[in-house]
Amino acid sequence: MAVFALRRLAGHALLVALAASLAYLLAATCLQPRANFEGRTPRPAQHVVEAALTAANLNDRTPLPVRYATWVTHIARGDFGRTWDGASINAELRRRIGVTLRLVLIGTLLGGVLGVLLGAYGAIRQHRVSDRLGTVVSSAILAVPVFVLALLLQLGAQWVNTVTGIRLIEYVGEYTPGETGGIIAGLGGRLQHLALPTLTIALG
Repeated sequence: MAVFALRRLAGHALLVALAASLAYLLAATCLQPRANFEGRTPRPAQHVVEAALTAANLNDRTPLPVRYATWVTHIARGDFGRTWDGASINAELRRRIGVTLRLVLIGTLLGGVLGVLLGAYGAIRQHRVSDRLGTVVSSAILAVPVFVLALLLQLGAQWVNTVTGIRLIEYVGEYTPGETGGIIAGLGGRLQHLALPTLTIALG
């Protein structure tokens, strides 16, 4: 059993490495970071552009295999590089992973509880209108892609906010401590931002 689990884990790790490599190679081939400098006014000196691109491992005049090898070396050390403005991508990844884990955990727990409750209700009231309606609604939700479901929920949130006259549901951005928007602060403000994405995950 342990050997099987290790094989599956190794297979998944290889798949992640392959997908990340293909994404890097595609981006390195198609994107044009040099244009970011050439479009500035005044245009930076050529040696400044070359130095900045080389420091970021984005210089298109460096052979792609060399850039890829540099990227892999940094990734192996746990260094994901920096953004255009010099911020650490590692710090940004930690922040975003925390948000994602929070959403997935809460959404999965909520979806599991609601699913069990609805399943039990359907078992008790088999072959009745409410049972059939629940089956139809569940099938419809499963058939709708997640991003479409999120858009529909966002439109619903806009309607609720318009009808109530207050921003009852936030659907853009992430809550930050000290934020003045919304109707309540602290935990309430965080819940305002979490409600819609959590519901999107839980419904599926």
